[in-house]
Amino acid sequence: AVVSTQSTGDGTEQLVLLAVEACYLVQNGCLQLHLGNMLTLDDAWDVWVKCDTEFREKYAVYKYFRDKGYVVRSAVKYGGDFLLYTGDPNSCHAAYVTKVVTKPLQWTAVNALRRVSESVAKETVLCYVSTSENSNSP
Repeated sequence: AVVSTQSTGDGTEQLVLLAVEACYLVQNGCLQLHLGNMLTLDDAWDVWVKCDTEFREKYAVYKYFRDKGYVVRSAVKYGGDFLLYTGDPNSCHAAYVTKVVTKPLQWTAVNALRRVSESVAKETVLCYVSTSENSNSP
């Protein structure tokens, strides 16, 4: 897997992850989060949910597609939530732009996303997630 890093200017590099990526890696035992002390998955989950009211749904979509074998990246520059790659992002283009739908969308927003996706040769996938209101953990 290829990981994106940013130089800090002092000779070190920082790993830059989406919150959903970090959550997935923590949940699968591949990453530890530290904020003074090591954060538990539940502690980190609480922070992410407070920062993004749609985090539960976005994480469910991210996890679904990762578990299906897709490489999932941010689609913010295309107006969506995630890009889905069927292979290595360095050697192929994303096939899909996904949008996590948590409230009714205006048809103009759907049409704008579809037009942007089409202009870059990607299919649009609208993702609806059913969650329990009491879903307070991953």
